[in-house]
Amino acid sequence: MAKTITNSKQTSADIVHKQVARVYALALVDAAVLAGIDETILSEFAEFVDHVLDRHAEFEAFLGSALISIDEKASVLDRILSNRISPLLLSFLKVVGRHDRFNCLRTIRHEAVREYHRRHGKMEVELCVALEPSDALTSEICQMLCGAIGVEPILDTVIDPALLGGFTLTVGDTIYDGSVRTQFRGTRESIIQQTIHMIQAQRTTR
Repeated sequence: MAKTITNSKQTSADIVHKQVARVYALALVDAAVLAGIDETILSEFAEFVDHVLDRHAEFEAFLGSALISIDEKASVLDRILSNRISPLLLSFLKVVGRHDRFNCLRTIRHEAVREYHRRHGKMEVELCVALEPSDALTSEICQMLCGAIGVEPILDTVIDPALLGGFTLTVGDTIYDGSVRTQFRGTRESIIQQTIHMIQAQRTTR
């Protein structure tokens, strides 16, 4: 199911936040791979975000509070999670806390999954459009992208009404922007041909 956003502007603070989160994500994935439990760590991390942070806003507020000491937060994490998650993930969460980065946990989780996919020959691709595409069109875009980028795409469709008649395609760290230079007419040929053209143009300029 496609996500809908109301504000597509990315600030410099957002960029820094993502960069910081990626540093932590890479460290987590590296440690998990060395321990041979990368899939387990990512699964546990996902459960922590989805079933703890998302469902218990007061606990997330507790972790983010500047009025509560780092040691107290670490003690609570130990008490709640020590028998529920791997020691590696628990240690990682406490490191994040010591550096006052609990506000980055969701982004760290996203970047960790993204890095895991990259190492397994997959790549997350975000298609941002004004109107939700059909399942058939989404499938065809995935097939086209697989041939264009050489890895299996994991397509995430985002609906952004602010694009009006355009679309953007984010492949890895590269954004192919068709929201200004071209009109999105809602046809299969339009989206696919514009996407192919932009990817090929990007490659020839490198």
